[in-house]
Amino acid sequence: MKRRFSAIRTLVPITLGSLLIVLAFGGLSGADTRGQVSHDWELYVEQVGQRRTLLLEMREHFGYGGAIHDFKNLLIRGDERYSDRVAGDLDGVRTAVTRYAALPNISAAESAALDDILSVVAQYESNLLRLPSLRFELASVTALDEQVRVDDTPALLGFVTLQARLSELSRLLSRDFEAQLERASTVLSTTAVVGVAAVFLVMVFVSWRLERGFRERDDVLSREASSFGFDIQVQAALELADEEPEVFDVIERGLAETLGQASMELLVADNSLARLTPALASRDVEPPGCPVKKPSDCAAVRRGRTMTFSSSETLDTCPRLRNRPSGPCSAVCVPLTLMGGHAGVLHVIGEKEVPMAPLVLKQLESVINHSGSRLSVLRTLAVTRLQADTDPLTGALNRRSFERDCAAAMTRSDGPHTVVMCDLDHFKELNDTAGHEAGDRALELFADVVRTTLRPVDLFGRYGGEEFCMMLNDCDEERATRVLDRLRAALSEATRRYAGPRFTASFGAASFPANGRDVPGLLGTADRCLYLAKESGRDCVRTSSDLATNSPSVIPPRTPSEIPSPSLRHVS
Repeated sequence: MKRRFSAIRTLVPITLGSLLIVLAFGGLSGADTRGQVSHDWELYVEQVGQRRTLLLEMREHFGYGGAIHDFKNLLIRGDERYSDRVAGDLDGVRTAVTRYAALPNISAAESAALDDILSVVAQYESNLLRLPSLRFELASVTALDEQVRVDDTPALLGFVTLQARLSELSRLLSRDFEAQLERASTVLSTTAVVGVAAVFLVMVFVSWRLERGFRERDDVLSREASSFGFDIQVQAALELADEEPEVFDVIERGLAETLGQASMELLVADNSLARLTPALASRDVEPPGCPVKKPSDCAAVRRGRTMTFSSSETLDTCPRLRNRPSGPCSAVCVPLTLMGGHAGVLHVIGEKEVPMAPLVLKQLESVINHSGSRLSVLRTLAVTRLQADTDPLTGALNRRSFERDCAAAMTRSDGPHTVVMCDLDHFKELNDTAGHEAGDRALELFADVVRTTLRPVDLFGRYGGEEFCMMLNDCDEERATRVLDRLRAALSEATRRYAGPRFTASFGAASFPANGRDVPGLLGTADRCLYLAKESGRDCVRTSSDLATNSPSVIPPRTPSEIPSPSLRHVS
């Protein structure tokens, strides 16, 4: 019995000592593992966190909310307040690039990407300095845009390269961390004995929690990288869109990539901003069919921010979501901003109490916001071009635009085409007796009658004063005479019904290619035919055939100085 107790007394200290040694060794191994994990975390914060922060700063200062957007506003609006904002944004990009370049372990690809970004920033800074002198020299916004246009592609590709490097570092650090955990688990498993199972389980649990935390962070970084790449793609696609239909095509493809088969529709206001009409809708599923008719009736448009509704049955939901044939639903409404005002809304519905993922919502807002900016630029340029190409009183093409479009039409087709010169009869007497306001109304009435009589493919311009010019495409002189006689009859009926003095018009027509192949020559022939119409009693049509049967010295061609300006009136 004594021997048994002696053996127990001997075995217990040895067993306890062995257990303490094992626990101490396991504790030291665990401490070493925790220290390595802490070191890896600090390395992650230094190499990944700082890169991510500086990359976001570059994008905010450079993107559509920063230098690019403000530079376009400065270019289009001419407001010098944007100049300081552009300079500040460019300086912010340059500062972020400098700080990024000072980080450790910068690769050659990152250095090249930073150089590309700085080169684009330098081009914007140079154009910002040249802009005042160019604005003084160039009157057209389009010409000015051509002079200061900067290719943003190297900078955008540089951002993509930096984002790829960020994702690569994250994957490498995560892989190293997983390898450390695997080695720690092997050490612990080889030293595990009876009595340390609890310690082992705690270590496994801690390792699992740390690994899951890093995986979650990797997922967040991956989603942010995907969102950033999607944002870059949308901006690049919109930069390539030169017409509104192309912009709506980018919107449709972007929404399809983001929403998949979700039910959506995009409502956009017309030019009067008084009515919303569907511009895009779901193809494979039934669109939501939002009943809102005016921008002011939509809560998201009025508030100018995205609104989400978890259920159409809650008290604070939009009333237009209730009692739909498809039943209860959730909804997201994203307002579309055009030229500084809210003029549209993207309406998306889903299942009841199923919220939209934050990443999807962010991508929707990115598509709508960038598209609104691009549409605003295109509409501003369209208005500028229209003002430069048309006569402000009658809406007809001005002389320069008419001659340009005539030459283009002759290049596209061999004809026959008919070029027409027309003149309002006794217009000076109308001005003298009824006043210049009545003369302006007469010019506007004549232009309206011409537009309703001619085809969309025909050209109509104001040549000067009360003289107008037309080009009837694919129309010979015989057919053109019938069209002009119909125009005279329509003008007679219109002047009989409007509140003003009645007036008539005379017309002279020349044919392409029979009477010439250049615009000035055809206009000169048509002008001589017009004079023949005046000599024949006015309110009639004369063609080159009539000119051939009369004396060739009826009237000599007029010099450019004799052609009246649209701002002047002369005896007719």
